Amino acid sequence: MGTLIRCVRAFNGHGVLVTPDTVDCYSPKVIRATAGEVFFCPVTEVPDFKPALTGGLPMFATRAPSLCLLYTSPS
Repeated sequence: MGTLIRCVRAFNGHGVLVTPDTVDCYSPKVIRATAGEVFFCPVTEVPDFKPALTGGLPMFATRAPSLCLLYTSPS
């Protein structure tokens, strides 16, 4: 999770959406892995991604353990 948050910041992303079964984004291990970027990147827990997909914003999705890109919104 820390690496994903750092990547969002590196590519000027505006935040991270996570589902309830995601690792605790504020655990000490994740905070360390973000190198402090978690304090500048909003992390929001959502019950379902489907409403977020209709917003018209660029969005990327992935899941572990596959670490493959699951969704890329049309530009």
